[in-house]
Amino acid sequence: MSTYRRHIALAAILLAGFRAPQDGAGPQPLPPALADRDDVVIEYYDVSGDTAQALRAAINAARPTDTHDGKPVDARTQVRFQWRWQTMPGGCDLERAQVRLRATVLLPRVTNYASLPEALRSRWLSYLTILGEHEAGHVDIARRGIPAVRDAIAGADCDTAQQAARSAAAAISQAQIAYDAETRHGAMQGATFP
Repeated sequence: MSTYRRHIALAAILLAGFRAPQDGAGPQPLPPALADRDDVVIEYYDVSGDTAQALRAAINAARPTDTHDGKPVDARTQVRFQWRWQTMPGGCDLERAQVRLRATVLLPRVTNYASLPEALRSRWLSYLTILGEHEAGHVDIARRGIPAVRDAIAGADCDTAQQAARSAAAAISQAQIAYDAETRHGAMQGATFP
């Protein structure tokens, strides 16, 4: 037997011990509202449990707090604007300022997702989908605010452009707070578990 065939045979023996779950469940999927967004980074905090109550207890023990009101929340989105413009001797070009957004979304991740009973897995996916939609709402508020930051910079002068951008970003932060107050951090949209 050639060395190549021995490696193939050994690989086949090793892989035989690794099987995908029979019901097709793999790792926890990403909420659709947050998929394919190049300005969003997804981070997780891990939870596990075999019942809805156990998962809720794990979430309660590990979940973050909202940076604005200090309340515990199941997920959190942090947005950061970056701006820049060209400077030159005697001035700056604020009309062509570039404004970028970077959002980081923190979500719960069930580490034993594939082994959950099908009904619980389905319930978790429904919750995660709605939770993802709520967090995507935060990203959308920030995206819609990019022109306001750009306009604030363009309306300033070289000495006041940084402060103008910060003020515009602070107004967007207030819109984020209002969104959470209106939706009760997504609960009014159905982002509750169990």
